[in-house]
Amino acid sequence: SIALMVAPAWLACGHSNPQAPVPSLAAHFTEEVMTVDGVLEEPFWSRCPVGSGLIDTRTQEPARDQSLIRVAYTREFLYLSVECLDADASKIRAVEQREDREFRGDDWVEVHFDPPHSHRGKYAFFTNPLGTRADANEGPSGQFNYGWSADWDCAAKIGADRWTFEMRIPLKVLNYFRSDNETWGFNLTRMQRHTDVTSFWSFSATEMYKPRHFGHLM
Repeated sequence: SIALMVAPAWLACGHSNPQAPVPSLAAHFTEEVMTVDGVLEEPFWSRCPVGSGLIDTRTQEPARDQSLIRVAYTREFLYLSVECLDADASKIRAVEQREDREFRGDDWVEVHFDPPHSHRGKYAFFTNPLGTRADANEGPSGQFNYGWSADWDCAAKIGADRWTFEMRIPLKVLNYFRSDNETWGFNLTRMQRHTDVTSFWSFSATEMYKPRHFGHLM
C-alpha cells in the first residue's frame, strides 16, 4: 500500500531535533535499476510512500494543484519522482533547454537536500517540464552558489493533467552516503507559471528556502 505523509502548514517551523513536527517522507530502498525517462513504470515507485500537501505561499493553504513526491535509493543513487498535477495542463510553460540557466518563463521544481541534517547548507536540483537540469549549493554563509555543478540525470514528460519528472542523483555528489535509519533535511518548491503560484512542501512564511525549515526525509 502507499502511505500519504502530510503535515499541516503550521507544523513546518524551524527545528533543532530530528523528531520535530515537520512534514516527513520515507525513502524506499530498492536494488532495481531506474530508466530515467519521466515515466513512472518501475515497480518500486508503487511501493514508495507519497508526499504531498504543498502550501501556496500567497494563501498559506494547500495549493489547488498538488504535487506527488516519491523518493527511493540504492547503494549508489538517490531516485526522485514528482508528479505536478495541473487542472489546465495546456497552459504548462516549458521553453528553456539550456542547462544551468534560470527558468524565467517556465514552470519548474526545485528539490532541496540537507544530507547531514545540520541546517547549515543544502544542495539544490532544478528541472522544468522539458527535463532541463540546473543545480546549485549553499553553505553556512547562506550564499546560493549557482557555480556548483554535478553529474546527474533527469527526464520529464508532459501529460494530459500533469507534468512528471524523474531524477537520478549519485549519492557521491552529495558527499554523503545514505544508509537506513538516517534523517535528512528535505524540501521541494514548485512554480506554476500560469497561476503564478509558488508552493512548498515544508513551508515557512518568513524564510522559505532556509534548511532549518526543511521537512524530514527518512
